[in-house]
Amino acid sequence: MLPTIVGNAETAKQIWVYTWLTVVATLGLVYPLGVCGAIYAVAAIGLGGVFLAKARSLLQTPDDTNVAKDTFKWSIFYLMLLCLAMAIDSLPFGQDLTVAATQFATQFANQLATQLLPS
Repeated sequence: MLPTIVGNAETAKQIWVYTWLTVVATLGLVYPLGVCGAIYAVAAIGLGGVFLAKARSLLQTPDDTNVAKDTFKWSIFYLMLLCLAMAIDSLPFGQDLTVAATQFATQFANQLATQLLPS
């Protein structure tokens, strides 16, 4: 209904802004909230990147109905896959993977700090 009121270009701009807000909000479940772990984080980054690319494509060609339909379909698929990633991430092996990833990141950061900041 929004394209009827404000036009395709304005609607595409709003989709672009709200896509960014959605992707940032989904990443907020990993950091700073810490609700989800590594599996969800990887899925959220990858799926969010695709979603942003589709929204950007719509922003560039707001009058292309095929691009608009594709972006709409992806938005539904995006949410479904994020929920699936959240469910998989909550399984025991997902939690173990998150702990291992956190330990690896901590060790890597410590080694990097040691090399970059001499004592």
